[in-house]
Amino acid sequence: MISIPFSEALARDDLDDAAQALGLLLINIVPATADHPAQIIFASSDGLSTVHALDDKARGATTLVVQGAGEEAMAARVRACFSAEPHAGAAS
Repeated sequence: MISIPFSEALARDDLDDAAQALGLLLINIVPATADHPAQIIFASSDGLSTVHALDDKARGATTLVVQGAGEEAMAARVRACFSAEPHAGAAS
């Protein structure tokens, strides 16, 4: 599991644009509960990894969590996608 924290909340449009650019498929939208934050879950088209966009209300920021057999490659692609975006506040 690889966490990619951002210094700010990412807009849903930015997440959707990145998902499209990365070829990710939307598989679930999970509302926040007392046990977990709201999250949008995407899967790679090859099924090797998932990307969870976690809405951290306490920090006012988004964290992307990449999991699966292809997580290293997908995390590198996600970082590259957001580093090209002038509005993204990605942290390493």
